[in-house]
Amino acid sequence: MPDEPLWTVDDVAAFLRVAPKTIRHWQTTCRLPFLKVGGTVRFLPEEVRKWATNHDQDKPIQAARNGGSGAVARAERVRHVLSRHAPAGNLTRRK
Repeated sequence: MPDEPLWTVDDVAAFLRVAPKTIRHWQTTCRLPFLKVGGTVRFLPEEVRKWATNHDQDKPIQAARNGGSGAVARAERVRHVLSRHAPAGNLTRRK
């Protein structure tokens, strides 16, 4: 949708069903594509959707297994949300 407005951190967090803090972390570590508009961070909705579909979905789970304290549950929730936006067959676990 070319006329779709840019998303804020809160918009992306709601779309991916994660905390805004997680979006800021992904943005500052360059894991999530973003734009700076007048000193504020904004996201192109189509780029966020593409990122959600194409990025390696096993990494959050692998990292979370080392983190404990609910991290695995959060990573599994992110994986579930991303699976709704990914093409079928794109979610196989690597061993």
